[in-house]
Amino acid sequence: MITRYAALVAVFFVTSAASAQGSASDALWAGCGENPVSKTTTFMVGPKAAKARTPKVLPEIGHQRCTLALDDPAMANAPWQRRASLLRSRARFALLSDDAEGALADLDLIKSIERPDTAYTRSFGLSLLMLRALALAKTGQFEAATISAMEAAKLRPWSDDIATFAAFIGQLDGSTSADEAQFWTQAIRVSPSNIEQRARIRSASGDWAGALHDWKHAESEPGSYGKAMDGRGGKFNLVTTDVDVTRTGQAALSAAMTGEIETARKWLAAARSAIESPPSDSDTPYHPRISAEKQTSRLAAWEGLVEAAGAYKSGDAPGAAERVYALKNLPANMIVVQMLSSIAEALPTASRTGPLSDVSSLRAQLLNGQRKAADNDVLRTFLLADMPEHEDVAATNHYRSSILFLRASGFKDTLRKDGTGATIKYFGDKSTPLAVGEMALLRAAELAQKSGKPAFLIRDRSDYRMTSTPTMYGSPIGPTVTAGYGSQIEVDFLDSISADNDRAIDAAALRVALEPIYIRADAAGS
Repeated sequence: MITRYAALVAVFFVTSAASAQGSASDALWAGCGENPVSKTTTFMVGPKAAKARTPKVLPEIGHQRCTLALDDPAMANAPWQRRASLLRSRARFALLSDDAEGALADLDLIKSIERPDTAYTRSFGLSLLMLRALALAKTGQFEAATISAMEAAKLRPWSDDIATFAAFIGQLDGSTSADEAQFWTQAIRVSPSNIEQRARIRSASGDWAGALHDWKHAESEPGSYGKAMDGRGGKFNLVTTDVDVTRTGQAALSAAMTGEIETARKWLAAARSAIESPPSDSDTPYHPRISAEKQTSRLAAWEGLVEAAGAYKSGDAPGAAERVYALKNLPANMIVVQMLSSIAEALPTASRTGPLSDVSSLRAQLLNGQRKAADNDVLRTFLLADMPEHEDVAATNHYRSSILFLRASGFKDTLRKDGTGATIKYFGDKSTPLAVGEMALLRAAELAQKSGKPAFLIRDRSDYRMTSTPTMYGSPIGPTVTAGYGSQIEVDFLDSISADNDRAIDAAALRVALEPIYIRADAAGS
């Protein structure tokens, strides 16, 4: 799970204030502390490339520079936005220096002076909630951190990147609140991949039926081949085809704990068959991350857990315990801990031994391990990425169609011949990733209603960053810089907004939420 968030954060929150804001706005919202960009280099290679060439400052030095800027007497008459920008930069440097308390103090100062409007709240204000969540997590205040992260998710409910961040912070809390449950209701609409994450959250909290519902509606059936991240040779972003044993085991355990033991066995048998008889290279790029022997060994542990769950559901708690005791290596997983807790509660205290003797300690150890890994890895990675900048919608790309060879920015859509859905692409060279994703969804809502459908669901989603690298005779001669952001979604139009389809998006409601932000008179008819 940690790896997933670390990989996603590579494209998370990357915004370009210089490309999305005017020069006056840049000066107002510019931060502090970073090493200055050479004017000569800027003249020679442009502002983006010059910034990319400038070395990053040490957090301690950046913090000192921000303090000097804030102590400047001129700050007394500066606009509140300027002071807020400097305070945010100092808070980030404080966090990078492990001074979470100092960061929280600066964030509180911003709160005392800010005069938020809609644009500020959805962008710069959003970044403050996320910094607060990170600072609270660093101080061990995980419940408060989750609350802040969920507030951030509510500000941009159609962003998969924000959902990813909120989900990561939420898992550190170790419990699921009503707000988190509502968050997941929205998150699965934003991206189809989130339904599997909700399944894991549900099963870890004991909602086995809800988890099984999600697994049955996952993008691919448990036990089948799917995409996996291959970390060999340092190529952490290499996507291969593999059998995900852990994914299959988690789904099977959810089925078994719901009483559908045959469904669980079917998924496990499919995984075993796939491992033993992988497709040839001519059929699919099958490159397993680990050997078939190790995969089979891991699968056997899940098979044992599933049979233990089957015994427990049939009323044989002692038999379930014996099956657990026979397992040599239990997967270190919150879902497994939840299952062990159910079995232990059905046994007399005196008869509980081994992993069933103190399940609460197992849960605490696993949660502490997750928190430690996050503190050492992902939290810092989020901080090293750029925060969302203040969005001035008037200075960003228009909400209008792109024109081949003449205008790259804008949307391009392709309706299916049978009218059941469409593929929408939106690219912006002056817009943030958050805005680009929202405009793609807005176009999907328009197309659904034009087709006489009240709702749609996202079948597939791909958000990306387009880069540019100067070359000479085919060889790079300068740094790679961001040229813009894009979002491509494939949607199915729906005949009704049914409670049976919890991934359905109300087209009218989405338009009401986003049209006032992105539809501008100067773009009408374009």
